Amino acid sequence: MGPVTGWAVRYRPVLGSRRGMEVVVGRMWCAWLVAMVASSASAADIGWLGVHGTDVSPDDRARVARMLAEGVRQSGRHEALSVAELHGRMQGRNRLILREAVLADALELHEEGRLYFQQAEFEMAEAALDEALVMFREAVPFTHDVDGLWRVHMDTALVRLFRGDEVGARDALMAALALAPERVPDGADYPAELLALFEAERKVVVDEVGAVALRLSGDEEGELRVDGRALGASPLVAEGLLPGEHFFTGRTEEGQVASLRLSLEAGQEGAWHMTPTAPALGVPARAAGARSRQAARLARAVAAHATVDVLMLGQVEQGQLQLQLHAPGEDVFTQVVAVPWPATDAQLQAAGVALAAQISRRGQVHGHVGTTGCLPLDVSANPELASVLLQPVVPVTVAPLVAMPEDPLVRRQRTLKVAGIAGGAAVAILTGVVTGVLLANRPVEQAGGGSIAITGL
Repeated sequence: MGPVTGWAVRYRPVLGSRRGMEVVVGRMWCAWLVAMVASSASAADIGWLGVHGTDVSPDDRARVARMLAEGVRQSGRHEALSVAELHGRMQGRNRLILREAVLADALELHEEGRLYFQQAEFEMAEAALDEALVMFREAVPFTHDVDGLWRVHMDTALVRLFRGDEVGARDALMAALALAPERVPDGADYPAELLALFEAERKVVVDEVGAVALRLSGDEEGELRVDGRALGASPLVAEGLLPGEHFFTGRTEEGQVASLRLSLEAGQEGAWHMTPTAPALGVPARAAGARSRQAARLARAVAAHATVDVLMLGQVEQGQLQLQLHAPGEDVFTQVVAVPWPATDAQLQAAGVALAAQISRRGQVHGHVGTTGCLPLDVSANPELASVLLQPVVPVTVAPLVAMPEDPLVRRQRTLKVAGIAGGAAVAILTGVVTGVLLANRPVEQAGGGSIAITGL
């Protein structure tokens, strides 16, 4: 055998013949190599997004993650990453995930309003912007982002100005000023008439500032924000607040969160307690289909920014733990694997094996294409995932502390619910044996998919 030269292998017979025979096998060799690589097993990292369910203890959440990972490893090919491991892969891109997952509908409506404005459909534009405003308001406690809210206020002012409603335009500009007093609108985005009105309003309210004394209930230690800006440690006084709507959020050292929305009058002062609760990721849609779309968006955002190809979704619903794999790149959702809840360790391991079996040796996920196959998760019910996505705030400036009044006006924050990653499922019931896992006939109802029910283990 002669040396390998480029893409050709030079071969000469060894029987003493002077006449050599040269065979070029480069392309054949390349095709063989590609075929060998394609036929080999491809391992997949499966990201676990945690259990969505209101009545699941921290110990049970940890046990579920541990047993499912053990079952996935029994496949001999794949690995399951915990929520904490996914967080490590995000490398600080948590805010991007929240923006893409929680704000998707609000951003879409905002763009719709802008398009209506460009077509001089001012009434339709304002209606779309009003809907976007509601969604952006609901998302502030999760994203700590008021930029979108500020932009909607400014665009609403522009629409109202074109409709001849100067009073309404001034109201919208005041709302934008309250959120970001130092921010100056870009002259490339807004006409001179609106910018002049903005500056006029700023001069009117510059000396009408108020102050709010804030404390986390129960003297909890934690960090506070106002309108997305870090303030410092609780308790504190937020000063220099312009009249209008403001958003206060807090996070304890244990990871609980609190939120409060106040509409302040000119020069108003007061004191409020904020009651921390379990963290959540958004407000859930009412319809199952809309919840599935919310869940799919969250899954896609996590997969993209944590660099994983496959995610495992799970929720406790109607006495079952329902589990599903999702390949965001192909928008594929597998059949739902269901185990009775509470589940034994053996049942959870079996579920992990059954899920891994729905990934081919080449790493392809078998299932249904489209978000209709996604579990309709309640994102408000997964504190484990919410805790890692909602990062602790970093104090920037600390206002001077003051004593709280003896009888402060106490207002609790709204407990916002979110739509999350897991939910109902299945039209068909599979019964039989799959990779050694006993399947039983406990169906899960879900549009577009089948279910695998594991019992008796």
